[in-house]
Amino acid sequence: FSNNKRSSDQTRPVRFPDVNPQDLPLSSDFSMVAGDFVEVYTDSEVWDCVATCFFIDTAHNIMEYVDTIWKILKPGGVWINLGPLLYHFENMVNELSIELSYEDVRTAIIKLGFLIE
Repeated sequence: FSNNKRSSDQTRPVRFPDVNPQDLPLSSDFSMVAGDFVEVYTDSEVWDCVATCFFIDTAHNIMEYVDTIWKILKPGGVWINLGPLLYHFENMVNELSIELSYEDVRTAIIKLGFLIE
């Protein structure tokens, strides 16, 4: 039960729509792509929602990912993030990496324009 702010969050029920993917219209726009995130997603204001799970700490520069997410979201879009800040490159001698604290990441995200709920 990692990454919980309160003990009560560990077992609280969470409900969300459960949709059979085969019931979605063919025009539905859901994607998952392998590749460099900042190179694959370059078009501005395209997505209603971006979900990142155990992902943002895989960047050499976390703010590149945050900036890209802000850029590709439509106005009023939602970013859902889950995962720690383990910084995959932090102890690699030949890899440059920026390791910001959660406090610094949160401050930067808010300054960019995100609302944290």
